[in-house]
Amino acid sequence: MVFLKMALAQPATYLQSGEFSAALGWRHHRAVHGRDTELMLGVSGEVHLSVAGATYHLGPGDALVVFPHETIVGAQPTLTPSRFLWLHVVAEAAVVAGATGDGETAADATGANTAGATGDDPAAEANAVAAAGVAAAKAGHPTATAGDPAAATRAVLLPRFSHLSSSQPGVAWRQLLDLAHDPTQSALIRDYQASLVVLSLAAAARPHDQPGGQRLVNAVKEWVRINLAVRPSAATIAAHFDRNPDYLNRLFKQATGQTLGQYSTALRLDYAKLLLLSTSDTVAQVAGRAFFPDEKYFARVFHRTVGLPPSRYRSAYTHTFMNNDQVDPGADLQRQVAILEATKEQSQ
Repeated sequence: MVFLKMALAQPATYLQSGEFSAALGWRHHRAVHGRDTELMLGVSGEVHLSVAGATYHLGPGDALVVFPHETIVGAQPTLTPSRFLWLHVVAEAAVVAGATGDGETAADATGANTAGATGDDPAAEANAVAAAGVAAAKAGHPTATAGDPAAATRAVLLPRFSHLSSSQPGVAWRQLLDLAHDPTQSALIRDYQASLVVLSLAAAARPHDQPGGQRLVNAVKEWVRINLAVRPSAATIAAHFDRNPDYLNRLFKQATGQTLGQYSTALRLDYAKLLLLSTSDTVAQVAGRAFFPDEKYFARVFHRTVGLPPSRYRSAYTHTFMNNDQVDPGADLQRQVAILEATKEQSQ
């Protein structure tokens, strides 16, 4: 496990923050960070992100830290409407390997840039705000340096990916959002509140790599997603990870609330929903593309889980949208999902 050691002898410089609503099918655009540090906190649903070549599934209570000069990109489209809080700050920082790390080499890095617009993609305004943030960091309060004795005792360790043990970081984050959008508040107040978010997150963070089996569960989730086409059984999955099937199934259910089979079926159903909303494929074609053995079985499982047959799920929408590789489907899908929810409520 790698950590970001952030010096807070002086408050971090606040750049931007917000709460992002990711609609079904949304995928984070590729964004290259400058000297900033980005913090993300899952609120609902699950967002799939890739940072430094590793994939992370950001769910409720999960925190992800994107280190300076790194690239973040969506690992896959969201399979359910999701929300997360995000924050960009500037502070002296260095990447270090933890005592229980995974052998990664420590490397130095220092901080400034940003990502995000409250209405679109959290990477949309990165470059413009980054320039302003760097200027503010140079002109405003001084940052701690390696030569400052106080810096060593006023630094925090932020794990790359963690699950928070308390709600305090979320409370501090929402207080920051209120301050950030209040024109009567000074920049210094925002800096100190952003630093409080960093401090509370570091205090509440519990690295996912350390609790028993969580790293294994994350690896299993990713492997199942990649191998959906072959519909692997619990025994096949356990054999791949050299584990006893009963033990792995029990461990997986403790961590996710689902058995391996239920998780695999849920992924295929979510993919089927996305196809029903974003393509004109027939139900039979959707069943095949979502890796169900036949149309009848797919329709039965879909109806039992969603409460609507696939054809009614699709026809609940007033119109069909199309998209291409250059268009983020999330914008249209968000409105479509809202219409579907309203239709469901009226029919109940």
